[in-house]
Amino acid sequence: MHFPGALSLMEELDRWVLVILRDGRHLVGRLTSFDQFSNLVLEEAKEWMIFKDLLSEQDLGCFIVRSDNVVIISQLDNSKLPNMKLRRVSIEEMNLAREKAEDDGEDESETKWNF
Repeated sequence: MHFPGALSLMEELDRWVLVILRDGRHLVGRLTSFDQFSNLVLEEAKEWMIFKDLLSEQDLGCFIVRSDNVVIISQLDNSKLPNMKLRRVSIEEMNLAREKAEDDGEDESETKWNF
């Protein structure tokens, strides 16, 4: 069944979602609550930092997302995660790769989604 507006999020309750924010951050978590304005509550939330073919995660725990910061909400299919063409690295390795690219004059916008 399809619901209009914020009610459409009911289908995603207790499911894992990917939320992309206006500032470019990617959050992954279990959607546990929302309100009439589509403000979100994510449990077991993590921030995915993606640069080129690298993926780093930072645990956030319970995270509240204000709706005006959300660009897209997508159900996350955990069965497809191993097929992502991204290599998991620590936050320190991610920062080193970004610094090296910056020193080499590379553009950070080269991130490509291949899944």
